[in-house]
Amino acid sequence: MQIATEPETQQFYANLGATAMIGGPAQMRQFQADEIALWKRIATQAKIELQ
Repeated sequence: MQIATEPETQQFYANLGATAMIGGPAQMRQFQADEIALWKRIATQAKIELQ
């Protein structure tokens, strides 16, 4: 994950208004599971039909 700490990479993501994720596959799986749960909850509260 060295590339994520490079200044050029950091600037690239900053220009996009984002940050580089640092971690391995387990952290990515957890991030995805958390995001799915968050947006599922938001969609349910907004009464948007889940697909």
